[in-house]
Amino acid sequence: MDKSDDLSDMRLILGVAGAVKETRAQRTRIALIRAFNELFMEHGYEDFGIAEIADRANVARSTFYQHFDGKDDVLASAASGILRLLADTVRSPEVDPRLATVLEHFWQVRFQARTLLGSIGKGAVVKVFASQIEASLLNQIDAAMPHRIPLRLAAIQIATGQLAIIHEWLLGQYSCTAQELAGAIHNSTYAAARAIVCP
Repeated sequence: MDKSDDLSDMRLILGVAGAVKETRAQRTRIALIRAFNELFMEHGYEDFGIAEIADRANVARSTFYQHFDGKDDVLASAASGILRLLADTVRSPEVDPRLATVLEHFWQVRFQARTLLGSIGKGAVVKVFASQIEASLLNQIDAAMPHRIPLRLAAIQIATGQLAIIHEWLLGQYSCTAQELAGAIHNSTYAAARAIVCP
């Protein structure tokens, strides 16, 4: 994938695709996320910091902090669109057809996806993903109703389960289509959410 394809993917993830003209802030945000992604692929999650991200993006550290609170925040922004789609599987009894498209994309960039899901960065991904699942669960139930377990704990269970099955599939040891996997992830997640949080 060349840099222009990478930039197109970033614009799509950030929701600025199709914009007639990007603002300076949008371009800076995209540059910071691209720098984060490059450093992550080169060094893993723990082996670089804010200074390296800012330097790679050719911005000052203070500019970084105008856009993000820290590395986890960059990771959340970089993956939020994809993680949001996965998190929303707790909401609907129907499989979202975009889920298979996301899984096909993961397969096409499986080296990078395996690195993200199977590395030190996995902890940050689970944290962000669990927060999104928790928010989806809160939108579906009455927060005042008793739950079998705390919603945060349920969200962590669902997040780690989804990420584990996707990671194993990306290793190529199990044969199923992205469509089949999307259905399995959706059905098991929806059922787990109902079993865990419904009294």
